[in-house]
Amino acid sequence: MADLGVYFYGKTPEDLLINAADVLFELMLDRKPETGGILTDVTLEGFDLEDLLVRWLSELLYLYSARNQVMTGAEIKSLSETRLEAVVELAPFNPAVHEIKHEVKAATYHRLEFKPRGGGWRARVIFDL
Repeated sequence: MADLGVYFYGKTPEDLLINAADVLFELMLDRKPETGGILTDVTLEGFDLEDLLVRWLSELLYLYSARNQVMTGAEIKSLSETRLEAVVELAPFNPAVHEIKHEVKAATYHRLEFKPRGGGWRARVIFDL
């Protein structure tokens, strides 16, 4: 069993969430598709921004593992302390093209952080590998 701790940064909470999603797939795959063409609406509710971050990453992991789809882009439509609405662009996972670097099982709540820092935002997530 292994864990990997990652810090994410953004000018706004929305930027941070997009950056976290991008980094997740960069951790998992050697190469991801340029574009996808499959658009999926994602609506999540949580207790706070930290909880929404874990739920966001967990939803992207679900799309990857259960539906064999790789995120190629995302747009946060609205964000509050307890609700996130986004559109995610996806492409089919192709094992011949997308070499797996790390199998990420889950985003955990251990040492989770999501807070303002230095004029922007910073979050920390520990992934279960």
